[in-house]
Amino acid sequence: MAIYEILIRGAVDGSLVGAHQIDWNEQGVPGLPRPLAVDAVGGVLGAAFATLATDYANLKAKADDYDAATVELAALKEKTADYDAVKAKADAYDAAQAAALATVSRRQFFQAAALSGLITPDEALSAVAGVVVPASIAAAINTLPEDQRFAAQMAVVGSRDFERLNPFVSLLAVSMGKTSAEIDALFTLAASL
Repeated sequence: MAIYEILIRGAVDGSLVGAHQIDWNEQGVPGLPRPLAVDAVGGVLGAAFATLATDYANLKAKADDYDAATVELAALKEKTADYDAVKAKADAYDAAQAAALATVSRRQFFQAAALSGLITPDEALSAVAGVVVPASIAAAINTLPEDQRFAAQMAVVGSRDFERLNPFVSLLAVSMGKTSAEIDALFTLAASL
């Protein structure tokens, strides 16, 4: 029984460019390659090489698609990171706005007013006890039109809670020369106490 192997060189397009037969002796030692006619093995192996070439082309196309998808995925991840950063900022802004528009207790309001330098700590303590309206707030109330003063005094003296959106808060802020942002900051601070 003869043992041999056939070495075939194929082109990328699947065609055969050469074939050699190597005979092996009984001791398992290969001999020198002998050229074979390509036609002799082409019918059998040509189809196999054509399939291999097609498979190679398909795999290369898939690899190229994968590379393109990887680049696209990286771009999407970057956009997602940008979106996440913007969303985090928006969420923080919304949280700050919610705090600024919160209803705060009498103690929180006057404590924040004292911490912000709007009134003194002693005035804050007296105001929380409900006996005295802080001087700067009383002065602001006195600048209001006559028909609004009593209601403003009652709101300050009688309120257990202060709402940022209460019209008197805005009126007093204007009377005290405070901006809307400063009042938002005051309520944000108060809500944190």
